[in-house]
Amino acid sequence: PASVRWMLTRSCVPGAQLRVSIQRTLAGVTNFNTLVGNTTVTADAWVRLQATVDFAFNYDALSIYVESASGTVSFYIDDFDLTFIPPVTIETGIPSVSETYAGLFPIGAAVFAGDLSGPHAQLLAKHYSSITSENDMKWDATEPNPGAFTFTNSDPQVAFAKAHGMRVRGHTLLWHNQIPAWVFQDASGNPMTPTPENKALLLQRLTNHIRGVMTHFGDDVYAWDVANEVIDPAQPDGFRRSVWFNITGTDYLDTAFRVARETS
Repeated sequence: PASVRWMLTRSCVPGAQLRVSIQRTLAGVTNFNTLVGNTTVTADAWVRLQATVDFAFNYDALSIYVESASGTVSFYIDDFDLTFIPPVTIETGIPSVSETYAGLFPIGAAVFAGDLSGPHAQLLAKHYSSITSENDMKWDATEPNPGAFTFTNSDPQVAFAKAHGMRVRGHTLLWHNQIPAWVFQDASGNPMTPTPENKALLLQRLTNHIRGVMTHFGDDVYAWDVANEVIDPAQPDGFRRSVWFNITGTDYLDTAFRVARETS
């Protein structure tokens, strides 16, 4: 991590809104993040802006800059200071949580790409015996386009688990969120309506997706969350009124569990 400890700003216009942002570039991909949100900066006194930035990757380029919320306001910057903060270190001389409870149950954690390096990775390796991908095994991450499967982020997580003797629980094959738009479009590219043709098409897409994902990971994933958050206690029958339900009724659940069983 690094700390922007001192960034004093003073505007030439009373009451200007300024913010601090960072630009990160890695392998040709550039992302922008706000470090300090819109802050009122006066014309008659210096205003201190400060933030701490965590870096999960060794970026190719980093830029920190001040920008106005609107327009082209003139302002001054003084006493800019960027300080490196040594990363935290884990305690190594304490018992492993997963080893302590090994005879009772596994100790699991939800992970993303940033957890596979540095102290986060050291904590995982020492204390955990099971991991679950936060988002990288969901539909939008694994099949963003029809039949075009990708496992760029999830494969390293599985490899990390295997390297450290950890189990992997898959999450999730079916959900009403984080679904690419094409999944719920009919053959003409329009939003699906409840018709027999759309029902058959949607169930076929579900079948193809589950088979594609499960076949890729095979035995490296010991268990799957097949269906996620399908219950709505406010409904008389208890089923969430998702697009899945509106198009297929409960057949999407029967299909999901049947295909998952056949593929496992």
